[in-house]
Amino acid sequence: MLSRILGLAALLACLPAHAWAQGSVLRPIDRATVRVLAIEGARPTLESVGGTSYRVANNDVSLGSGLAIEPRVVVTAAHVIRGAHAWIVTAPDAPERAFAAHPIYVHPSLDLAFLAVDGDLPHHARLGRARQLRNAEAITISGYPLEMSEATPASASGQLARVREDGTLQLSIAVNPGHSGGPVADGRGRPIGIVTMRGDPERGAGGVGFAIGLAAVRDADAARRAVVPHVFTEVDRMITTMFENALRSGSTPASREQVAAFFRARIASDDPYPEADACLAAAAWNAAILLRVQHPADPLGPELLDAAQRLARRALAQAPHLRVSYSLMPVVATGQPVFAHPPPALQASR
Repeated sequence: MLSRILGLAALLACLPAHAWAQGSVLRPIDRATVRVLAIEGARPTLESVGGTSYRVANNDVSLGSGLAIEPRVVVTAAHVIRGAHAWIVTAPDAPERAFAAHPIYVHPSLDLAFLAVDGDLPHHARLGRARQLRNAEAITISGYPLEMSEATPASASGQLARVREDGTLQLSIAVNPGHSGGPVADGRGRPIGIVTMRGDPERGAGGVGFAIGLAAVRDADAARRAVVPHVFTEVDRMITTMFENALRSGSTPASREQVAAFFRARIASDDPYPEADACLAAAAWNAAILLRVQHPADPLGPELLDAAQRLARRALAQAPHLRVSYSLMPVVATGQPVFAHPPPALQASR
Protein backbone atom coordinates (compact mmCIF):
# COMPACT_ATOMS: atom_id res chain seq x y z
CA MET A 1 0.00 0.00 0.00
CA LEU A 2 2.70 2.50 0.97
CA SER A 3 4.64 1.86 -2.22
CA ARG A 4 1.68 3.10 -4.26
CA ILE A 5 1.80 6.43 -2.45
CA LEU A 6 4.99 7.25 -4.30
CA GLY A 7 3.15 7.09 -7.62
CA LEU A 8 5.56 7.43 -10.54
CA ALA A 9 8.54 7.42 -8.21
CA ALA A 10 7.54 3.92 -7.14
CA LEU A 11 7.10 2.98 -10.80
CA LEU A 12 10.63 4.07 -11.60
CA ALA A 13 11.91 2.45 -8.44
CA CYS A 14 10.89 -0.86 -10.02
CA LEU A 15 13.63 -0.31 -12.59
CA PRO A 16 16.82 -2.14 -11.58
CA ALA A 17 19.44 0.18 -10.07
CA HIS A 18 22.36 -2.02 -11.13
CA ALA A 19 23.42 -4.21 -14.00
CA TRP A 20 22.23 -7.80 -14.04
CA ALA A 21 24.62 -10.41 -12.62
CA GLN A 22 23.57 -13.17 -15.00
CA GLY A 23 21.41 -13.26 -18.06
CA SER A 24 21.18 -13.75 -21.80
CA VAL A 25 23.51 -12.06 -24.25
CA LEU A 26 21.90 -9.09 -25.95
CA ARG A 27 22.07 -8.55 -29.68
CA PRO A 28 23.04 -5.11 -30.96
CA ILE A 29 19.39 -4.43 -31.87
CA ASP A 30 18.39 -5.27 -28.28
CA ARG A 31 20.99 -2.91 -26.82
CA ALA A 32 19.56 -0.12 -28.97
CA THR A 33 15.99 -0.86 -27.79
CA VAL A 34 14.95 1.58 -25.06
CA ARG A 35 12.03 1.87 -22.66
CA VAL A 36 9.83 4.96 -23.13
CA LEU A 37 7.73 6.39 -20.29
CA ALA A 38 5.26 9.18 -21.04
CA ILE A 39 3.72 11.03 -18.08
CA GLU A 40 0.18 12.05 -19.01
CA GLY A 41 -1.30 13.33 -15.76
CA ALA A 42 -2.32 12.47 -12.21
CA ARG A 43 -5.67 11.79 -10.63
CA PRO A 44 -6.63 11.43 -6.96
CA THR A 45 -6.97 7.97 -5.47
CA LEU A 46 -7.97 7.10 -1.91
CA GLU A 47 -5.43 5.01 0.01
CA SER A 48 -6.13 3.90 3.56
CA VAL A 49 -3.21 3.65 5.99
CA GLY A 50 -3.82 2.97 9.68
CA GLY A 51 -7.47 3.92 9.41
CA THR A 52 -6.74 7.26 7.73
CA SER A 53 -7.68 7.86 4.08
CA TYR A 54 -5.21 9.88 2.02
CA ARG A 55 -5.89 11.42 -1.37
CA VAL A 56 -2.74 10.38 -3.22
CA ALA A 57 -1.59 10.98 -6.79
CA ASN A 58 -2.20 8.08 -9.13
CA ASN A 59 0.00 8.96 -12.07
CA ASP A 60 -1.17 8.24 -15.60
CA VAL A 61 1.87 6.86 -17.39
CA SER A 62 2.06 5.34 -20.86
CA LEU A 63 4.72 2.65 -21.20
CA GLY A 64 6.27 1.59 -24.48
CA SER A 65 9.47 0.91 -26.34
CA GLY A 66 11.65 2.72 -28.83
CA LEU A 67 14.71 2.29 -31.02
CA ALA A 68 17.73 4.56 -30.63
CA ILE A 69 18.79 5.46 -34.18
CA GLU A 70 21.35 8.06 -33.12
CA PRO A 71 23.02 8.63 -29.73
CA ARG A 72 20.39 11.28 -28.95
CA VAL A 73 17.42 10.31 -31.13
CA VAL A 74 14.79 7.61 -30.55
CA VAL A 75 12.02 6.51 -32.90
CA THR A 76 8.85 5.08 -31.36
CA ALA A 77 5.13 4.74 -31.99
CA ALA A 78 3.30 8.06 -31.80
CA HIS A 79 0.53 6.65 -29.61
CA VAL A 80 3.10 5.83 -26.91
CA ILE A 81 4.01 9.50 -26.38
CA ARG A 82 0.89 11.36 -27.52
CA GLY A 83 -0.94 13.44 -24.90
CA ALA A 84 1.89 13.41 -22.37
CA HIS A 85 3.59 16.34 -20.64
CA ALA A 86 6.94 14.75 -19.77
CA TRP A 87 8.92 11.90 -21.28
CA ILE A 88 11.66 9.63 -19.90
CA VAL A 89 13.85 7.05 -21.65
CA THR A 90 15.92 4.25 -20.09
CA ALA A 91 18.44 2.00 -21.85
CA PRO A 92 19.33 -1.65 -21.10
CA ASP A 93 23.06 -0.94 -20.67
CA ALA A 94 22.42 1.98 -18.28
CA PRO A 95 19.42 0.85 -16.18
CA GLU A 96 20.48 3.10 -13.31
CA ARG A 97 20.03 6.23 -15.40
CA ALA A 98 16.95 7.96 -16.75
CA PHE A 99 17.22 10.30 -19.74
CA ALA A 100 14.94 13.27 -20.29
CA ALA A 101 13.28 13.09 -23.70
CA HIS A 102 11.04 15.30 -25.79
CA PRO A 103 9.11 14.75 -29.06
CA ILE A 104 10.72 16.54 -31.99
CA TYR A 105 8.71 15.13 -34.89
CA VAL A 106 5.37 13.31 -35.05
CA HIS A 107 4.34 11.99 -38.45
CA PRO A 108 1.06 13.57 -39.60
CA SER A 109 -0.51 10.27 -40.73
CA LEU A 110 1.64 7.35 -39.60
CA ASP A 111 1.93 6.08 -36.02
CA LEU A 112 5.54 7.26 -35.78
CA ALA A 113 7.28 9.78 -33.54
CA PHE A 114 10.86 10.81 -32.88
CA LEU A 115 12.23 11.85 -29.50
CA ALA A 116 15.27 13.96 -28.72
CA VAL A 117 17.19 12.56 -25.75
CA ASP A 118 19.11 14.65 -23.22
CA GLY A 119 22.39 12.72 -23.25
CA ASP A 120 24.13 10.04 -25.27
CA LEU A 121 22.47 6.64 -25.14
CA PRO A 122 24.96 3.77 -24.84
CA HIS A 123 23.96 2.11 -28.14
CA HIS A 124 22.03 2.87 -31.29
CA ALA A 125 21.12 1.06 -34.50
CA ARG A 126 21.57 2.55 -37.94
CA LEU A 127 18.58 2.63 -40.26
CA GLY A 128 19.95 0.87 -43.34
CA ARG A 129 18.49 0.73 -46.83
CA ALA A 130 15.04 -0.76 -47.21
CA ARG A 131 15.05 -4.04 -49.12
CA GLN A 132 12.41 -6.28 -50.61
CA LEU A 133 11.03 -8.58 -47.93
CA ARG A 134 9.86 -12.16 -48.38
CA ASN A 135 6.69 -13.69 -47.00
CA ALA A 136 7.44 -16.15 -44.18
CA GLU A 137 10.98 -14.86 -43.60
CA ALA A 138 12.15 -15.05 -40.00
CA ILE A 139 11.76 -11.90 -37.93
CA THR A 140 12.05 -10.80 -34.31
CA ILE A 141 10.70 -7.95 -32.25
CA SER A 142 12.31 -6.37 -29.20
CA GLY A 143 10.71 -4.27 -26.47
CA TYR A 144 9.55 -3.94 -22.89
CA PRO A 145 6.23 -5.75 -22.43
CA LEU A 146 4.52 -6.42 -19.13
CA GLU A 147 7.36 -6.39 -16.57
CA MET A 148 8.56 -2.98 -15.32
CA SER A 149 11.17 -4.67 -13.12
CA GLU A 150 13.14 -6.05 -16.06
CA ALA A 151 16.20 -4.11 -17.22
CA THR A 152 16.57 -5.82 -20.58
CA PRO A 153 14.16 -5.90 -23.51
CA ALA A 154 12.21 -9.05 -24.28
CA SER A 155 12.54 -10.57 -27.73
CA ALA A 156 9.97 -12.61 -29.61
CA SER A 157 10.39 -14.47 -32.88
CA GLY A 158 8.01 -15.19 -35.71
CA GLN A 159 7.53 -14.65 -39.41
CA LEU A 160 6.64 -11.86 -41.76
CA ALA A 161 3.07 -12.68 -42.82
CA ARG A 162 2.99 -10.13 -45.64
CA VAL A 163 3.64 -6.58 -46.69
CA ARG A 164 0.20 -4.98 -46.95
CA GLU A 165 -0.97 -2.72 -49.77
CA ASP A 166 -0.29 0.40 -47.68
CA GLY A 167 3.29 -0.72 -47.03
CA THR A 168 2.78 -1.73 -43.40
CA LEU A 169 4.05 -5.08 -42.21
CA GLN A 170 1.74 -7.81 -40.94
CA LEU A 171 3.60 -10.02 -38.48
CA SER A 172 2.91 -13.58 -37.38
CA ILE A 173 4.23 -12.95 -33.89
CA ALA A 174 3.00 -12.41 -30.35
CA VAL A 175 2.94 -8.65 -29.71
CA ASN A 176 2.12 -7.61 -26.14
CA PRO A 177 1.36 -4.25 -24.48
CA GLY A 178 4.67 -2.44 -24.10
CA HIS A 179 6.13 -3.72 -27.37
CA SER A 180 4.72 -0.72 -29.25
CA GLY A 181 7.49 1.48 -30.63
CA GLY A 182 10.10 -1.27 -30.52
CA PRO A 183 12.00 -2.55 -33.56
CA VAL A 184 11.20 -5.38 -35.93
CA ALA A 185 14.43 -7.03 -37.09
CA ASP A 186 15.25 -9.53 -39.81
CA GLY A 187 17.23 -12.72 -39.32
CA ARG A 188 20.49 -10.79 -39.24
CA GLY A 189 19.27 -8.40 -36.55
CA ARG A 190 18.82 -5.44 -38.90
CA PRO A 191 15.81 -3.15 -38.33
CA ILE A 192 13.05 -3.53 -40.91
CA GLY A 193 10.24 -1.72 -39.11
CA ILE A 194 8.72 -0.29 -35.93
CA VAL A 195 5.95 -2.11 -34.03
CA THR A 196 2.74 -0.08 -33.87
CA MET A 197 -0.10 -2.40 -32.85
CA ARG A 198 -1.20 -5.93 -32.12
CA GLY A 199 -4.18 -7.94 -33.21
CA ASP A 200 -7.23 -8.24 -30.97
CA PRO A 201 -7.51 -11.83 -29.64
CA GLU A 202 -11.21 -11.28 -28.87
CA ARG A 203 -11.80 -10.70 -32.55
CA GLY A 204 -9.84 -13.77 -33.63
CA ALA A 205 -6.62 -11.89 -34.35
CA GLY A 206 -4.33 -13.36 -31.69
CA GLY A 207 -0.65 -13.84 -32.51
CA VAL A 208 -0.75 -11.02 -35.06
CA GLY A 209 1.11 -7.72 -35.00
CA PHE A 210 1.60 -4.76 -37.30
CA ALA A 211 4.55 -2.48 -37.97
CA ILE A 212 5.56 0.53 -40.05
CA GLY A 213 8.05 -0.60 -42.69
CA LEU A 214 11.63 0.64 -42.88
CA ALA A 215 11.12 2.73 -46.03
CA ALA A 216 8.41 4.80 -44.32
CA VAL A 217 10.52 5.09 -41.17
CA ARG A 218 13.46 6.38 -43.22
CA ASP A 219 11.23 8.93 -45.00
CA ALA A 220 9.91 10.13 -41.65
CA ASP A 221 13.45 10.35 -40.31
CA ALA A 222 14.41 12.55 -43.25
CA ALA A 223 11.57 14.90 -42.32
CA ARG A 224 12.71 14.79 -38.70
CA ARG A 225 16.18 15.97 -39.68
CA ALA A 226 14.71 19.23 -40.98
CA VAL A 227 13.30 20.07 -37.53
CA VAL A 228 15.08 22.53 -35.26
CA PRO A 229 16.79 20.55 -32.45
CA HIS A 230 15.04 20.60 -29.06
CA VAL A 231 16.82 22.50 -26.31
CA PHE A 232 16.35 20.80 -22.94
CA THR A 233 15.66 23.04 -19.98
CA GLU A 234 16.54 22.69 -16.34
CA VAL A 235 12.90 21.86 -15.68
CA ASP A 236 13.11 18.84 -18.03
CA ARG A 237 16.17 17.63 -16.18
CA MET A 238 14.62 18.42 -12.82
CA ILE A 239 11.68 16.10 -13.45
CA THR A 240 13.89 13.30 -14.74
CA THR A 241 16.55 13.51 -12.08
CA MET A 242 13.98 13.80 -9.31
CA PHE A 243 12.28 10.60 -10.35
CA GLU A 244 15.58 8.87 -11.07
CA ASN A 245 17.39 9.59 -7.82
CA ALA A 246 15.75 11.72 -5.16
CA LEU A 247 12.47 9.96 -4.62
CA ARG A 248 13.94 6.52 -5.22
CA SER A 249 16.33 6.91 -2.27
CA GLY A 250 14.67 9.60 -0.17
CA SER A 251 15.81 8.01 3.09
CA THR A 252 19.41 9.23 2.82
CA PRO A 253 20.32 12.76 4.02
CA ALA A 254 21.87 13.73 0.68
CA SER A 255 18.86 12.72 -1.37
CA ARG A 256 16.46 14.28 1.16
CA GLU A 257 18.19 17.62 0.69
CA GLN A 258 18.17 17.06 -3.05
CA VAL A 259 14.40 16.54 -2.96
CA ALA A 260 13.87 19.79 -1.07
CA ALA A 261 16.30 21.65 -3.34
CA PHE A 262 14.43 20.54 -6.47
CA PHE A 263 11.15 21.97 -5.27
CA ARG A 264 12.68 25.17 -3.88
CA ALA A 265 14.36 25.78 -7.24
CA ARG A 266 11.16 25.27 -9.19
CA ILE A 267 9.11 27.50 -6.89
CA ALA A 268 11.71 30.26 -7.26
CA SER A 269 11.75 29.94 -11.05
CA ASP A 270 9.75 32.40 -13.14
CA ASP A 271 9.88 30.15 -16.22
CA PRO A 272 6.21 29.41 -17.08
CA TYR A 273 5.81 25.64 -17.44
CA PRO A 274 2.47 24.70 -15.83
CA GLU A 275 2.63 21.04 -16.95
CA ALA A 276 5.96 20.64 -15.17
CA ASP A 277 4.56 22.39 -12.10
CA ALA A 278 1.65 19.95 -12.03
CA CYS A 279 3.92 16.94 -12.44
CA LEU A 280 6.26 18.13 -9.69
CA ALA A 281 3.33 19.05 -7.44
CA ALA A 282 2.01 15.48 -7.68
CA ALA A 283 5.44 14.08 -6.78
CA ALA A 284 5.89 16.47 -3.84
CA TRP A 285 2.37 15.66 -2.64
CA ASN A 286 2.99 11.91 -2.57
CA ALA A 287 6.37 12.31 -0.93
CA ALA A 288 4.82 14.52 1.77
CA ILE A 289 2.13 11.94 2.46
CA LEU A 290 4.71 9.17 2.66
CA LEU A 291 6.73 11.14 5.20
CA ARG A 292 3.60 11.94 7.20
CA VAL A 293 2.82 8.22 7.41
CA GLN A 294 6.33 6.92 8.09
CA HIS A 295 8.00 9.86 9.87
CA PRO A 296 5.33 12.25 11.24
CA ALA A 297 7.89 14.49 12.99
CA ASP A 298 10.10 14.96 9.93
CA PRO A 299 10.17 18.70 9.03
CA LEU A 300 10.66 17.85 5.37
CA GLY A 301 7.06 16.64 5.17
CA PRO A 302 5.39 20.03 5.76
CA GLU A 303 7.90 21.69 3.42
CA LEU A 304 7.02 19.28 0.62
CA LEU A 305 3.32 19.75 1.29
CA ASP A 306 3.73 23.52 1.02
CA ALA A 307 5.75 23.12 -2.19
CA ALA A 308 3.05 20.91 -3.69
CA GLN A 309 0.36 23.43 -2.82
CA ARG A 310 2.29 26.36 -4.31
CA LEU A 311 3.10 24.52 -7.53
CA ALA A 312 -0.47 23.28 -7.94
CA ARG A 313 -1.94 26.74 -7.48
CA ARG A 314 0.50 28.23 -9.99
CA ALA A 315 -0.18 25.46 -12.53
CA LEU A 316 -3.94 25.95 -12.31
CA ALA A 317 -3.62 29.73 -12.53
CA GLN A 318 -1.51 29.51 -15.69
CA ALA A 319 -3.31 26.57 -17.32
CA PRO A 320 -6.84 25.89 -16.00
CA HIS A 321 -7.24 23.03 -18.50
CA LEU A 322 -4.87 20.95 -16.35
CA ARG A 323 -7.88 20.26 -14.14
CA VAL A 324 -8.66 17.55 -16.70
CA SER A 325 -5.38 15.64 -17.12
CA TYR A 326 -4.12 16.52 -13.63
CA SER A 327 -7.45 16.24 -11.84
CA LEU A 328 -5.52 15.91 -8.57
CA MET A 329 -4.39 19.55 -8.73
CA PRO A 330 -7.51 21.16 -7.14
CA VAL A 331 -7.03 18.73 -4.24
CA VAL A 332 -3.33 19.56 -3.92
CA ALA A 333 -4.14 23.28 -4.01
CA THR A 334 -6.13 22.85 -0.79
CA GLY A 335 -3.11 21.42 1.04
CA GLN A 336 -5.34 18.80 2.70
CA PRO A 337 -4.19 15.24 1.93
CA VAL A 338 -6.43 13.56 4.52
CA PHE A 339 -9.88 12.59 3.32
CA ALA A 340 -11.76 11.90 6.53
CA HIS A 341 -15.30 11.30 5.29
CA PRO A 342 -15.48 9.48 1.94
CA PRO A 343 -18.88 9.45 0.26
CA PRO A 344 -21.05 6.32 0.81
CA ALA A 345 -20.35 5.11 -2.74
CA LEU A 346 -16.61 5.14 -2.07
CA GLN A 347 -17.06 3.49 1.29
CA ALA A 348 -19.07 0.72 -0.28
CA SER A 349 -16.47 0.09 -2.97
CA ARG A 350 -13.56 -0.26 -0.59
